[in-house]
Amino acid sequence: MADKLYKSAKILAPMVRCGTLPLRLLALRYGANTVYSEEIVDKKLIQCERIENKILGTIDFVSGEVGNRELVFRTLRQEEHGKLVFQIGTATPELAVQAAKVVAADVDSIDVNMGCPKHFSVHSGMGVALTRDSDRACSIIRALRASLDIPVSCKIRLLETVDETVSLVQALEAAGAQAIGVHARTASMRPKDKPRWNQLRQIVESVSVPIIVNGDVWGPLEIKELKELSGCSSFMSARGALKNIKVCFENDIEKAKAEQEDNQSIIRIIHDYVRISIDFDNHGKNTKYVIQYMLKMNNQLGSTFGQALSSGKTRTMFDIAKVCGLTGYYDHALAEREKLLSSSSSSSSSGGGGGSSSSSSSKMEDILGTGRVYDDDFFYARPKKRQKMGTAPNVKLPPDFKNILMQWGDLQTNLTRKQQCPQYQHIDVGAASDHFDDVAKKSQAKCFKAAVYVAGKKFIGEWAKSKSQATSKAAHAAIVELGIDNESLKGPVTKGY
Repeated sequence: MADKLYKSAKILAPMVRCGTLPLRLLALRYGANTVYSEEIVDKKLIQCERIENKILGTIDFVSGEVGNRELVFRTLRQEEHGKLVFQIGTATPELAVQAAKVVAADVDSIDVNMGCPKHFSVHSGMGVALTRDSDRACSIIRALRASLDIPVSCKIRLLETVDETVSLVQALEAAGAQAIGVHARTASMRPKDKPRWNQLRQIVESVSVPIIVNGDVWGPLEIKELKELSGCSSFMSARGALKNIKVCFENDIEKAKAEQEDNQSIIRIIHDYVRISIDFDNHGKNTKYVIQYMLKMNNQLGSTFGQALSSGKTRTMFDIAKVCGLTGYYDHALAEREKLLSSSSSSSSSGGGGGSSSSSSSKMEDILGTGRVYDDDFFYARPKKRQKMGTAPNVKLPPDFKNILMQWGDLQTNLTRKQQCPQYQHIDVGAASDHFDDVAKKSQAKCFKAAVYVAGKKFIGEWAKSKSQATSKAAHAAIVELGIDNESLKGPVTKGY
């Protein structure tokens, strides 16, 4: 497996916030042999729970309490099997092993980040701090090799002299590292600084394990030059992949040149990236960040498309799909996901929510407040406004409907984990003046409608003046239709807005 992953390979480098599932799949589909995950710090990974996402066909690792879940890592083994390296940020052998074991069964190799120069990593003893303490760095590699059945590698930066770097890579090889990524810049060098390619041959020839060259690898032209200069056969790209991932992993130099000269190339690549992001329910914020980086690398952030994408109004995957002209693709993907949700819950007609008799409705109104119709001014007011309104005489603030729905889902043991967890989606946007009498007809204000998917069903809320209001109204609709009452939650709900 180590040979398959690291020898004579074109590799997508680890990139924080960028190396999530959509970019990794895009790289593989454009010709990459191996892909690295973004770096995940050991302590965060240890807290994760593994979930089989049957709707997306992925393996998800999530952290946080119910009601405040965070997706930390997602992999599609169907495409990534035999090609995925998981990078860990760590400073101790004990935590490294503990973290690696969380994901070891679902990835193909573990890589230790020894190259990050950021303060967050260095002051914690991670990243390049490890290259300044070779004994500790080697102890981490030895511990991982002794504890795992999959390959172990690491990624470093050049030290101040080539002799120091050679000494380090030899020590890491002796400790058991099966491949070493080398960013051909020192910790103090910036991306604008020219990488020290002239030092690479001595490093490559000093060890028998694969050395993976990183630093200004933009495509086949640079790979050809580096092969001749360093004798290396494996190459890793970060900014090159973000600038043009198709050029980056192209084998033919002439085809790469033609792609570089095509002004529409990056737009086609972005559209492919957005389709994958839609397919695998990637977060809109993360998707937007990666696209902005791609546009910035191509000096197109100020273009009409770049400005529309960067707008504060472009937040969700639906917003991004709309800017890209992919709303049809988005709607189709959502419909297919709904079918899967429905079929997976066909064995339970009510989703375990209980009846909706008048007695339960009474409980909802008296205890949860879910039977009331609330005024939009305080249905989802800001915290300070809610606090003032809550102290007013005869005013009862609505409870936290999203929290109520999450609590209820957590108790439905007959459902899959995906069905238990409410998933919100903004489904429509309109002119606020068309739906609210207190909004002037000439106003440019927008209003929103959201849906929530839970228990294999879709529930749609009423129009709302903000996206936050819209998701709360969707949760409210679900609670009412499912007949959720205080007894369903096995205890009174005290947490309100």
